[in-house]
Amino acid sequence: MSVELNKTLFNSRLKLIKDAWNNASDSEEYGSIADVGAFLVMAGDPAGEDDPIRKGTAFQQIKGGDNPIAIEIIPQAGAKEPSNDAIPRFVQAYISHSRVGSLLKETHTGKLVKEWEALLAAANSRPELVEISPAMSSFMAVKDDEELKIVRTAANLTSTLLANYIATKLETILDKEAKISHEDFSAQIEARLGSGEGDDAKGPDMKVWNKNPKLKDVDWGSTELCYSPIIQSKSTASGYDLKSTAESSPDMIAHSGVFLISTGIRYKGYCANMGRTIIVAPTKEQEEIYTLLLGLQADLITNIKDGAQIRAIYQHALSYIKDKKPTLEKHFVKNVGFGMGLEFRDSAYLLSSKNNRQLKAHMILNLSLGFADLVDDAGKKVGAENATILTEGVKSVKDTLFFEANDEEELKSSKPKKPPVKPLTNGHSASPVKNKTVAGKVLRTKTRSAAQEEVLMTTAAKIREHQIELHAALQAD
Repeated sequence: MSVELNKTLFNSRLKLIKDAWNNASDSEEYGSIADVGAFLVMAGDPAGEDDPIRKGTAFQQIKGGDNPIAIEIIPQAGAKEPSNDAIPRFVQAYISHSRVGSLLKETHTGKLVKEWEALLAAANSRPELVEISPAMSSFMAVKDDEELKIVRTAANLTSTLLANYIATKLETILDKEAKISHEDFSAQIEARLGSGEGDDAKGPDMKVWNKNPKLKDVDWGSTELCYSPIIQSKSTASGYDLKSTAESSPDMIAHSGVFLISTGIRYKGYCANMGRTIIVAPTKEQEEIYTLLLGLQADLITNIKDGAQIRAIYQHALSYIKDKKPTLEKHFVKNVGFGMGLEFRDSAYLLSSKNNRQLKAHMILNLSLGFADLVDDAGKKVGAENATILTEGVKSVKDTLFFEANDEEELKSSKPKKPPVKPLTNGHSASPVKNKTVAGKVLRTKTRSAAQEEVLMTTAAKIREHQIELHAALQAD
């Protein structure tokens, strides 16, 4: 298969690197490459299926794709051809520099890597190696129009899966009080992208994906999960764990309490991620905390913009909590998200109090808010080891809080009275939300009119506007 270089895209990305390199001595962001004479970015054999993508591999996208495109050709001998001087010549070019920038924390394997290391070990001299990971993150942080288009598709895929399968399936589980384990539910979610091999192979579940017209031109061969969907409930034996490395346990899903759901889809290499916390029969305090975080989310998004300093964003969030509910300040998470793209989580753009980097337009961020070490009504500490995140990208409590009916007898009446549930609207007035009742629980169901009201609300409108501009629509309507 022939590989064609996208010259326009390649030149624009190469110019970004060249300009940063030439002016690196005047930039804290690119200071790590100021005095290097060359870059050595290795790829080696592909990473394992469950391993995160390496930054060196991700950097290959700078060419407009992950296929090798040579600028200067140093032909290597084929498998059945006699050895040539390709790698020795490359070693000589490498050791001719006094300082070379590389990704020192990455390890690579493969035949070519072994041959390279053997020749390098026999060399009379070696250049000083400089860690350039921070600069690499900066190279890849700002996305061009083509990348943003891909991320929007990844986001649409992720939100469609959550809204049109995961949420409805969980509702059915609660309704029927079905016995199903967390890991089995996760496997069912995973199968929406296809399952099986050979004659038993099944393609994507188009009954789910066709519900979003924006997905009609998706290349399903370039679509995969970032990680196995994570489903957790109060019956998870190991407790709640919000890391993307967490696994859905074999324990049966509980039918009440707090449910944590995380899923992410990678499209053409680029990641999108979503999380939901669903609470059945929340306490008043849980409602208040949830509403507080939703208000913070809307407030933060208006402050996440071109030129904003990351540490200032975190401090703003902390001040918001201190002003609204000072007793929760000490429980607030140590970071409020991270940068993402080809890498699921780029720690160089961790949204914490210690990060001095500035944000730029067209960066992709995963915003995540919550509290740690909270104590529930039973006196049990929740999240002692891991942050208890109550909301990740949620627009309204109406989507995530399920309320138990106060009187089951009223529900059986021929003219049932609506339970006195006060709609929560983040401080804004709105019409009452229509409810439906399943298994004695009143589930908040968003009608067309209710959805329109949310869009018209100031808070939701701000979220939508800034997500499109700054987060590449990481959460589609």
